[in-house]
Amino acid sequence: MPDELGFDELLDDGGLIARLLGKTAAGRKRELLYGHGTDLPVVLLVGGPGMGKGRLLRCIRTRFGPRVPTAYLDCAQTDARELAEERPGSRSEVTEALRKIALQYGDWGGDGGGIAV
Repeated sequence: MPDELGFDELLDDGGLIARLLGKTAAGRKRELLYGHGTDLPVVLLVGGPGMGKGRLLRCIRTRFGPRVPTAYLDCAQTDARELAEERPGSRSEVTEALRKIALQYGDWGGDGGGIAV
């Protein structure tokens, strides 16, 4: 699917994603795009519905997920809001979203197993 969508150059061993993560999809080290500073890169994907943002993220997760921990949240879903409304004194949409990310990291089955959360 990535080649059909034109994502190959982003996802290949010398592409943007490998250089942002510092690893290829096979787990080999790659020189970081952002050098050796303390600031990590932030990538913002923008575009209207159907532009391929979700497809690109799924391709990244499929290809790099076994070697690099990834988490996925669909911010259009309302479950975080619904869970937060059950206990508004101690929960918020943000805490529920962070909980979902932590659970995904704990279940990660890549190199070294799950991340303790």
